[in-house]
Amino acid sequence: MLLVVGSYALSNCTGSKLGIESSEIPSENIRASSEYDAHSGAHRGRLNIEPTNDGIGAWAAKTNDLNQWIQVDLNEVKVVTGVITQGRNNYSQWVKSYEVLYGMDSSNWQIIVITVGTPKVFVGNTDTDTQVTNLFPFEIHARFIRINPMTWNNHICMRFEILGCPVKTKFCTDPLGVEEGTIALTASTQYDARHGPEYGRLNTTPKKGNIGAWGARSYDQNQWIQADIGALKWVTGVITQGRNWTYSQWVTTFEVLYSIDGNNFKYIIEADDTTMEFVGNANRNSQVTNLFPKPVIARYIRIHPTAWLHAICLRFEVLGCSDVDQSLMLTCPANVTLPTDKGVNTALVDYSRNITTSLSEIRPDPTSYFPAYLTIGQTFFKFYASDDNSNEISCTFKT
Repeated sequence: MLLVVGSYALSNCTGSKLGIESSEIPSENIRASSEYDAHSGAHRGRLNIEPTNDGIGAWAAKTNDLNQWIQVDLNEVKVVTGVITQGRNNYSQWVKSYEVLYGMDSSNWQIIVITVGTPKVFVGNTDTDTQVTNLFPFEIHARFIRINPMTWNNHICMRFEILGCPVKTKFCTDPLGVEEGTIALTASTQYDARHGPEYGRLNTTPKKGNIGAWGARSYDQNQWIQADIGALKWVTGVITQGRNWTYSQWVTTFEVLYSIDGNNFKYIIEADDTTMEFVGNANRNSQVTNLFPKPVIARYIRIHPTAWLHAICLRFEVLGCSDVDQSLMLTCPANVTLPTDKGVNTALVDYSRNITTSLSEIRPDPTSYFPAYLTIGQTFFKFYASDDNSNEISCTFKT
């Protein structure tokens, strides 16, 4: 079976309004930490809303403190790229700065960050009605978006809209079998037989013969624990915990690698192509969910601890789509014409990050092919992928 799909590169989502202003999103999907009175509830927080008999021209919090927020349930997972905000219509009340959190449900939140541990503070409004658009440093996948005001003028009042697009690739968050014990775990090292990778499953508790987590033998940058999920699947994130029981041992930051074959691994990366570092745990038992910027197709998921408290100890689960996609897939940018440099036979734009495959290696290797050095008179070139049944697909770049 052959399947050719378009790239889900970061530039694909132009960021349309997702339905707050238009009321496609119903009022019951918009909630807030508090409201000043019945005329200033979260449902009054729609972009461009004006005062009516039903309420004022904005959401207004009951109290002015850092515990206030307004959030929206988008009804389904979307690619989210940014927000638009306004102050209160006809009153000098607005939010001057804020943070943004996101999640797949209304309980587990991640915050938009600049770097690991440093939340991004967005610049908000300076008057009542001017729309201020803030785009995120990277696209996120989320169903719930929460805005947390940090500073304000006179009173916390806001109108807002969310920008984004429908998800074109699968984005499920099903547990893929680590906790239930149906998939195999391996690790770089284990402290002893009681600290083996088989004890690294989410919610493992100490029993006879184990310590309630995987524990590495060495505390260095060469340690990892890995899950073989048994088949190629869409993988979207991980859940982590520290060591159960009385020991304060957990991983505070980590990287994630993925592979089709268990030999060739790639890192989950940021929008700027740097390796993404995830924020891990801050205690023994709380579950911390980290979602990837976009889904990956993989059979093997490897967690690489980069910082820890006292010892490298970890329990985890892998999230993704439980149904298996065994299609041969090659993703490429569509209808690309590469610029060449003033007659020099070199295609300068590096598209290697936008070419991915499943079940196969890409020929030639995109990471070593760009910049593309063209033969005299060459007007196009191709990348190929094939499966075990000799089915082959390709994508073409014109010059």
